[in-house]
Amino acid sequence: MTMRVVRHLCRRKTLAEFESEKAGEEGAQLSLFDLLCIGIGGTVGSGVFVLTGSVYPVAGPSAALCWMLGGLVCLLSALSYCEMSTRVPSSGSTYAFSYHALGELAAVAGATSLTLEYGLSGAGVARSWSAKFADLIGASLFASYSGGSARGSQDNDNYLDFGAAGMQLVCVVIILCGVSLSKRVVNLMTVAKVGLV
Repeated sequence: MTMRVVRHLCRRKTLAEFESEKAGEEGAQLSLFDLLCIGIGGTVGSGVFVLTGSVYPVAGPSAALCWMLGGLVCLLSALSYCEMSTRVPSSGSTYAFSYHALGELAAVAGATSLTLEYGLSGAGVARSWSAKFADLIGASLFASYSGGSARGSQDNDNYLDFGAAGMQLVCVVIILCGVSLSKRVVNLMTVAKVGLV
């Protein structure tokens, strides 16, 4: 019984299975420009704008060297994904590649980790945007709860951020509206961010 479970968790998907799934898929809904905007938009986020201003006064010229080293690491990662996507013809990313190379358990672990990463980073970006929006309109969008302190305190951050929750809700609604609307929003935001940089 235990060996059957282990074999099931370590089961790999063959290239023939990927080919048969690809034959049943509809045509691509995302163009090369759309995919580039998703990748660049995920890389050039709020952190670039926030961290750049706070790091340069402390780190000086070494900050630029760190940015270049980080860019090189991102380039190597992108080239690795390019090679894997040519070998495994699938529209999936981490899940599909791990399923083929390492097995189902590694694929589920990788996909779960990636989903958690996007969820946590999205929450951080929403909190950042909410704080900027609250400062812009001069109103408080926060509510402290039992044992919590007001926003901006160094002690803790036990407060509800209604602006961030609203931002997350707007993102969910955009995604639920489908690929055509969400890719337009992502493309617009990415072009705006790159224009600012």
